[in-house]
Amino acid sequence: SVELTSISPCPNTAVQDYSVELTSISPCPNTAVQDYSVELTSISPCPNTAVQDYSVELTSISPCPNTAVEDYSVELTSISPCPNTAVQDYSVELTSISRCPNTAVQDTMVWLWYTMV
Repeated sequence: SVELTSISPCPNTAVQDYSVELTSISPCPNTAVQDYSVELTSISPCPNTAVQDYSVELTSISPCPNTAVEDYSVELTSISPCPNTAVQDYSVELTSISRCPNTAVQDTMVWLWYTMV
């Protein structure tokens, strides 16, 4: 699951596409923290008030892992700003990710599918 510790202001209408820049990731990989390019394909509904938990499925991540795509448990500590109109960029801090391969992780494109728990 994903925990958003802060999100504002956020649309209370239909699901929208978001471009998310993942600025940090720890404790995965085993090497130093690296930047990732993340595409958040959907989030529903996006709360306009209190922080809420989200379920996340990674539909693709390359070159990590180098086998079949698996689900990951991701904790997001912050996301802002959340637009109420067009797609915009986000600054997201990813503090944890489970079931991440032990191999080296490089800058990569990750597709995340968010649904409300």
